Amino acid sequence: MTRKIIVVAVALLATQAWAVNKCTGPDGKVSYQAAPCSAAASGEALKLQPVPESAPEDVQFNNAVSQGRVMVGMSATQVRRAWGTPTKVNASVGSYGRHEQWIYNRGGFVSQYVYVQNGVVSSIQSPE
Repeated sequence: MTRKIIVVAVALLATQAWAVNKCTGPDGKVSYQAAPCSAAASGEALKLQPVPESAPEDVQFNNAVSQGRVMVGMSATQVRRAWGTPTKVNASVGSYGRHEQWIYNRGGFVSQYVYVQNGVVSSIQSPE
């Protein structure tokens, strides 16, 4: 199955097509192609959605996550992927939304704080 997906991806890249035909031959073998299926094969057209381009900040945030760094503007999920679960969370909720202070104890008495407003990092406080 993985091999078929790779073949489909390569075919799409090579032809710049947004539709692929899944053809099943008389022998039961399945193939994927940009051209319509032959008369001897039964088939169906698969409509593929284009992959949205990543925004520059998404690429930047994903690079930071892979390096174990946290940045203002990241989502709460990205912070957890970069640093894991906080040691403690202080939260307040009001008409202005949800504000959280995430505390990460980094050995000994050193703590780092991540401030999250409505699921997005607004600031970071570090002893450095």
